[in-house]
Amino acid sequence: MLERALRHVALNPTTPRIYTVAQSLAELGQRDESLQWARKMIGLAPDDPYILYGMVCILARLDEIDDAVRYFEQAVRRGFVQKEWIENDSDLEPIRGHPTYQAVVAALK
Repeated sequence: MLERALRHVALNPTTPRIYTVAQSLAELGQRDESLQWARKMIGLAPDDPYILYGMVCILARLDEIDDAVRYFEQAVRRGFVQKEWIENDSDLEPIRGHPTYQAVVAALK
C-alpha cells in the first residue's frame, strides 16, 4: 500500500492521499516520517474536516494524545460529525479516555 500511495503522490503532489502514506508509515513504526507526511497533508487543506480527522487517526496511532485530541476538536468543529463512525473507529482507541474527546462526542447529535 505504501509503495502505491507514494507513486500516486509523486504523480499528484497535492492529493489528500498523502494520508495513506502517513498512515502506512505510522503502521510500520516510522514515526518521524509519518509525522512529516501528516504535516504535508494538513498543509494542503488545513480546514478540511476529513483531512483533520485523518490527522487525528495518525496522531492517535502514534500516541500523540494531546495533539490528537486538539485536531479531533478542530475536525468536529469544521464538520466531521459522523458520531457512529467516531464511536467505532479503532484508530481513536488511544484518545477515548481523554475528557475532551468524551465531551466533544457527548455534544454530537
